[in-house]
Amino acid sequence: MVVDVDSFKAVNDSLGHRAGDDVLVRCATVLGGEVREGDRLFRIGGDEFAVLLERTDESEAHALGERLRASIAALGGPTVSIGGGLKRRGRNGVAVG
Repeated sequence: MVVDVDSFKAVNDSLGHRAGDDVLVRCATVLGGEVREGDRLFRIGGDEFAVLLERTDESEAHALGERLRASIAALGGPTVSIGGGLKRRGRNGVAVG
């Protein structure tokens, strides 16, 4: 799944890059504390993070995404948008779809 910090440019523009950096550090800390053992968290660009989920069905991914969103919202700062996609395993373990 991809986690994008909403209105991040506005934080940098109005409060400065130090404040923006603080937002990113706080978000990364919360995300790192919420992902499950075996999942992988990456920062993939300015205000975007990716979470690689292992052996996760759609309902588990949705529940984790909601937990991540709620945990970030509890910080009282910017909100986040979260999206993702699933790869299914076909014959012989080959990813399809």
